[in-house]
Amino acid sequence: MIENFLTIPAAPNYEINQWLVCRNKKTGYVLKRHKDKNGRAYYSMRTNDGKIYCRSPKFLRRVARAAANEDTFEPIPSLGYRYEINTYGAVRNARTKQILKTKRNGKSIALQIGTGKYFCRAIADMLWEVHGQIIKRRFRPQPCSAENHHGKYFFKTMKDCARFLAPKLFFSVCTVSNYLIRRRPSIGEWKITYLDEFPAEVNWNERGLGTFARRQSKLEV
Repeated sequence: MIENFLTIPAAPNYEINQWLVCRNKKTGYVLKRHKDKNGRAYYSMRTNDGKIYCRSPKFLRRVARAAANEDTFEPIPSLGYRYEINTYGAVRNARTKQILKTKRNGKSIALQIGTGKYFCRAIADMLWEVHGQIIKRRFRPQPCSAENHHGKYFFKTMKDCARFLAPKLFFSVCTVSNYLIRRRPSIGEWKITYLDEFPAEVNWNERGLGTFARRQSKLEV
């Protein structure tokens, strides 16, 4: 058994390891797991002020790891201090220390505040509020082309390509953009080519190239 025990913050006389084994730090006595009426396991221990502290093994390990972590998690005031965010944009529950999953390509997180309903909050806004950071966009225009039996069309960015294909495929621009971001080789009857070898500042004559492609396709028939 790996002896990587971490102290439990609410009951500092106890510690828990990665195998969810909990013991008394002074005596080394391993606590027995109990089960509630629903069959869920928990440990029962006494805090420094004499109160009984009962929590699940996974919860105890999570809060112990969070307390031992040197990361810069700070509470978010606008969310009632119920959530915390670090300098890398990771958001967790302030009580359970559970890291929340991101939404919309990692740009936002679904949160719940009192009412029982969830709402999305941008990570960039929370970083600015707590740490005074501004997320710098690192995206660069991605040239690509789309072709079918009618011809080949060139675009300076994938967003332009998505706007062009959306009405033809009866998809939303957002849906087509997501397909392009994932670099799908084809969308419907359209074959997509991602032109990484060309710099983003190339000035294409898209209309002229498209007309030339259509003429070439007629000659090949």
